[in-house]
Amino acid sequence: MPVTTILTPVERRRVDAAAEGLYAALHRESFDEVLDDLRHRRAGAVLISIARYGIQSNARMAAMVREFPRVPAMALLTETQYTTPQNLLALGQIGVRILIDARQPSGWQLLRDVLAAERSSEI
Repeated sequence: MPVTTILTPVERRRVDAAAEGLYAALHRESFDEVLDDLRHRRAGAVLISIARYGIQSNARMAAMVREFPRVPAMALLTETQYTTPQNLLALGQIGVRILIDARQPSGWQLLRDVLAAERSSEI
């Protein structure tokens, strides 16, 4: 099951390493590209970096969550920045309910577990 992402370059490499044998990551630069992947059924999940998310992205992300309620939308936290708390709250308010805290190894395992469960529910 492909996962469409908006991540930093460092996060992309780490997500690709965690994905080995489980899913393919479709790395994107904009929410329009993510929406296109979802509309054309090229992706079964969305992974958004807290570091790349900004309040200005709120309307596009909210539209995606509303339009595709069955597609797991996950926030990826790899580092803490000044805007992290506000970004986390904003994502929660628009309906993102899964936080992957990858500052610890258990976070990467959680990502794999969530995607493996999603993949098995498709069968």
